[in-house]
Amino acid sequence: MSWQLQRRLKKWLADETGTIIKDWGGKIPIALVYPNRYFLGMSNLGFQTVYHRLNQMDNVVCERVFLPESEDMTAARSGTGPLSVESQRPLADFSIVAFSVAFENDYANIVHLLQLGKLNPYSSRRRQHEPLVVSEGQLISFEPLTDIPAKIPVRTAAIEAEGPTVSTVVTPHTEFANTVLVEIGRGCGRGCRFCAAGFVYRPVRHQQGEKVVQAALDSSPAGRKIGLLSSAVSDHPDIDAICLQLRQTGARLSVSSLRADSVTPAMLEALRESGLRTVAIAPEAGSERLRQAINKNLTEEQILNAVTAVIGSGILNLRLYFMIGLPTETEEDIEAIIQLVKRVKHEQLVIGRGQKRLGTVTLSVSSFVPKPFTPFQWVPFSDLSILKRRIKKLRRGLGAVANVRVHADVPRWAYTQALLARGDRRLAPLLATVAQEKGNWSKSFKTVNVNPEFYVSRQREREELFPWDFIDHGVKKDYLWHEYQQALEGEMTDSCEPEVCERCGVC
Repeated sequence: MSWQLQRRLKKWLADETGTIIKDWGGKIPIALVYPNRYFLGMSNLGFQTVYHRLNQMDNVVCERVFLPESEDMTAARSGTGPLSVESQRPLADFSIVAFSVAFENDYANIVHLLQLGKLNPYSSRRRQHEPLVVSEGQLISFEPLTDIPAKIPVRTAAIEAEGPTVSTVVTPHTEFANTVLVEIGRGCGRGCRFCAAGFVYRPVRHQQGEKVVQAALDSSPAGRKIGLLSSAVSDHPDIDAICLQLRQTGARLSVSSLRADSVTPAMLEALRESGLRTVAIAPEAGSERLRQAINKNLTEEQILNAVTAVIGSGILNLRLYFMIGLPTETEEDIEAIIQLVKRVKHEQLVIGRGQKRLGTVTLSVSSFVPKPFTPFQWVPFSDLSILKRRIKKLRRGLGAVANVRVHADVPRWAYTQALLARGDRRLAPLLATVAQEKGNWSKSFKTVNVNPEFYVSRQREREELFPWDFIDHGVKKDYLWHEYQQALEGEMTDSCEPEVCERCGVC
């Protein structure tokens, strides 16, 4: 039945541009595995970058492997398991099987893929001739098993010297169909206390505007869509010039989301000319009090000014990102989301009527998940019943407002993400059981002797040793604790300035 899976892989190959095909002779074969579907994996610029960098090595051949599509799963189980895209080889043929993991909820898929490939999920039970399995990243102390440092310092990429990271493979079968993704910066100096990227990737680094434009043009034909990526696209100091120069070449631009306090008319004009119909803004919280607690330094006036600028530019549809279950959140903060959205809708109606066109406002509501290496790594995940009740409150409060839609994630999945985000190796039997039970987490919780509440719902003490504490990102743990206390007091911290600031420890 492997011909069915091979046929799909060959179809993907035929639709791609930029695929790297190398002869295996005398080379180390590496299977780079994204533990989810092709559509999601090929939308990930980090995954594409690792694929490109590995294949730049003369003694390495790197091929991509994804979780088989649901209709191909029977063939994968009955045959040789998942196959690589480039040469349709099974995992067992490779010397190294390396996983690139973007989301905690994909952890169980790692186990599933290994089992499909007839490889034991437990390293101690794999035989010597089987591939080396590599992945990214109990408890009293850490002790190195060999001659390595007790704490592993993270290497910070000198992206300014290396030039922008761009898509290697372009395909219509992704979230960003036929779009060349260009990373214009890494890290964020804003210091939002919930954001792992803002602390893990410090200090903030921006690519030179000229290099961004040149990399985009070198990687795409005239008129192709270009997606500009960074933690805060509109914070780039050269963003107006980048947009203007790319538009002059006929390129069509898109961005993930914009900071409400750094939106510029020139950037909005370039996005409108590119045919962008929706702009995303992330207030995160409804009340100014809660935005101060999470260090989201945005006033309501700034949010409404950004809305006016976006709609006034001719982009009529808005997507607003909010979180619920944030530390110190109250029912009044949920009501504040409703009132803020109503004011945003009012601004949209006033301007839209003048243009004789009306747009929509879409809320994307997610449950807050405490993440490692952030000031909120000590806090518990919110109670599921509270999260469900607050989602219902948002739906009731905005249900009667015309052209306002509320999309909310499922709190139970956020609970699972919180478990995996802060769990340790004692969760290995749970992941193995989830794979065995075909993704049935509820049944697996009942089967395995693991108390998820210990990881999810427990308030941590200041001196607790975390499973990730052997990784040194440069940010001092005492600084993160100080920021947590600042949050409880509702105090904000200024944005970091790498040239003059040394408070967090990275610089």
